[in-house]
Amino acid sequence: GLNTSFDQSSVQEEQELLAAFAAGTPLPGIAARHARSLTAIEARLERLGKITAGQRVTRHRFTAA
Repeated sequence: GLNTSFDQSSVQEEQELLAAFAAGTPLPGIAARHARSLTAIEARLERLGKITAGQRVTRHRFTAA
């Protein structure tokens, strides 16, 4: 089954990430605030359709299959 506590915190983190991105917060600052790597932040923004692969500064570690 789904782990709803993880699910809810993930949703909340995503909302905070999108709000910070919309406010123009630099991505390294967002990454630090969420204790995540810049790669992880960029991957999530790309998955959410907020940036394109070409806008990422980190290398792709995974490719969408």
